[in-house]
Amino acid sequence: MNNWERALFKSIGMSRISRIIPQIPDITPSPVKGALLSTMLPSLHYLAIVAMLDEALAEYVEVNNISTMPNLLGRINAVSSVVSSIDAAMLQEIRERRNSIAHEPDSILSRPVTWDELDEAIGHVCRSIKQLGLIGDTPQIVAFYERTPELFLDELGPNGERIRHKYTIGAKINDEVFMEFSHEISFFPPDNS
Repeated sequence: MNNWERALFKSIGMSRISRIIPQIPDITPSPVKGALLSTMLPSLHYLAIVAMLDEALAEYVEVNNISTMPNLLGRINAVSSVVSSIDAAMLQEIRERRNSIAHEPDSILSRPVTWDELDEAIGHVCRSIKQLGLIGDTPQIVAFYERTPELFLDELGPNGERIRHKYTIGAKINDEVFMEFSHEISFFPPDNS
């Protein structure tokens, strides 16, 4: 896996993980938190995936010594004139949507990016970066979540806890763990002193 693939796949993995975060059961569930995260996170990941596109185009322009305007609009136009298989019209729509999010912060709540819209943009960006020769095929990237409870009925656990939960969330590439984050939460008995 080259550096471009690693960075791009991590960005996609983080977006997949973010998509399942609001579905994770919480000890103190908050419908507001879940709704707010589901509204904000796709827009934030949209910014990240378009930043990957911008970096890929900038590198292609530099390596191939292509003259262009120093912005994403110019890079899309310049590179698509050299690499005709790139869908410049679609990339410009993606760029405009990114601009609305980046330059009109209210749009994150008034006209948020949907998860499906993010997935569509990811697909176009991956195809474009592949056509530049920076990555190979995009693998299947899927998020996962696990909660492993451990109950200490007869005696307390090693840290004096009664219950411990290990939460693990991550992303898999073609069924192999690629990214993983975990956190343990322990519940202690009331202090009877």
